[in-house]
Amino acid sequence: MRNRRGQMELLGLAIVVVIVLLGIMLVLRFFFFNVQENPVAGPQDTQLGANFLDTLLETTMVCRDVPLSVLLKDCAEGGSMTCDAITSGTTTIGGGDSCQTANATIQYLLNSTLGKWGRKYEFFIQDSTPLAIIKASNPPQGCEAGYQPITRPRPIGQSTITLVLKLCQ
Repeated sequence: MRNRRGQMELLGLAIVVVIVLLGIMLVLRFFFFNVQENPVAGPQDTQLGANFLDTLLETTMVCRDVPLSVLLKDCAEGGSMTCDAITSGTTTIGGGDSCQTANATIQYLLNSTLGKWGRKYEFFIQDSTPLAIIKASNPPQGCEAGYQPITRPRPIGQSTITLVLKLCQ
């Protein structure tokens, strides 16, 4: 009987030691080795980026009352539309062909939303070539790491343009 009592005490002590060691390992893992496992944007950033791109494409321009998506289509096809400059408060937007107006409008919208909110971003529009048609970023070097690209492809004739927004961490 005495032998069993000693064994039970030893088993209890072993369980306490294992629990303490697990606790120490967890503390070391989460406080001292706090490595971000997934440096990409969270679901809120993905939703913010998707909503921004959808709204951007449907933003109606004072230039001929057409959505920005129509200006981008015209820009990708050669830029035959011309637009007058738009004044918003102290800022003048656009003027010139559809590419210049679309670029100025996108810059203005990015700066007045994501820029004012203190968000770092990289935005560009590509056609079938690897070069970007329109590009904007804050900071100027763009996102270096920790971003989730949100894309919106748009068919244009035989090709496709792709809007890409990267919200940096």
